[in-house]
Amino acid sequence: MVGDLTDPASRAAALQSVGRVFYIAPVALPDEAILGKAFVDAAIASGVRRFVFSSVIHPVLSGLSNHALKAPVEDAVLNSELEYTFLHPTVLFQNFAAAWDGLEERGGQRALLDRTRPVLSRQWQPRCRS
Repeated sequence: MVGDLTDPASRAAALQSVGRVFYIAPVALPDEAILGKAFVDAAIASGVRRFVFSSVIHPVLSGLSNHALKAPVEDAVLNSELEYTFLHPTVLFQNFAAAWDGLEERGGQRALLDRTRPVLSRQWQPRCRS
């Protein structure tokens, strides 16, 4: 099904006969808080019982707009009667190596990444815990 979060009829159709939702908002979604809260409302109206929201780590960091926009969605879920789970993923198993040169040239995420410090103290392997 192709849906449109900005369209109430599309949200209702997507949630028809659904008991559980796993919600991940698209990256850099304009009006993310408004649309996320509308999706929560639509889920409630359609009879969804369980709502799993893939949010971000520390959604209360108001200085990071992509984080701060998740907090009102979490609040809408918390203030509902829905059973819920919030997932707060971090930068886990992201592969920036292939894109690094492009990020550096454009500025991109360069300020957030520091190549002089390793992310892991040694190369990750299935049994590595450091």
